[in-house]
Amino acid sequence: MSNQQKNWGLSTTDFQLLQEEIAQGGETRFQQVFKQNYPRYCNYIRSEMNLSYDDASDVTVEAFIKIHRFIREGRVSYGNLDAYSMQAIRNEYLMLLRKRKQLPESDVEVNQLDLLDEEYDESTLQQFEQAFGRLGEDCRSLLQQHYFQKMSHRDIGTALNISEDASKTRTKVCRNKLRDIFQSLLNAA
Repeated sequence: MSNQQKNWGLSTTDFQLLQEEIAQGGETRFQQVFKQNYPRYCNYIRSEMNLSYDDASDVTVEAFIKIHRFIREGRVSYGNLDAYSMQAIRNEYLMLLRKRKQLPESDVEVNQLDLLDEEYDESTLQQFEQAFGRLGEDCRSLLQQHYFQKMSHRDIGTALNISEDASKTRTKVCRNKLRDIFQSLLNAA
């Protein structure tokens, strides 16, 4: 992926002009960026997070409102705006779930669920390994760091340059993905 593709199709100069315009109260360039990227982000969140069109639209718009504010405040720099946008959208999605009380506030550890004391047969363990292998690299790495290497959310957050709360949220999302994949494999067997 080229540098411009990772940065909303903007060159370094275009991004600087965008920052200057926003700082001066202008909106034209940001509106163009938003219109150009909105369908892709909205469709992504609809398919990946299984949201209705209205919810996906709300999440995408809220994320871009925050991005706009961060650009105005000088907290966003040119580099990988696409990844930054995706993270902002994921955060807004998680906030939506919290508002609806579909995501727990506290991180429940696996051993608190008494899952470690159960005996599993070899095929179940293989299905778990298969489910773990189907996770994205980011989720696998995060779960390994937290559950197997016993890294705290604070240490993970520092390593990933995110907050401790963001580390907790990502861990929960990845754990839920793993659970869903594993459950589907068990049901298919």
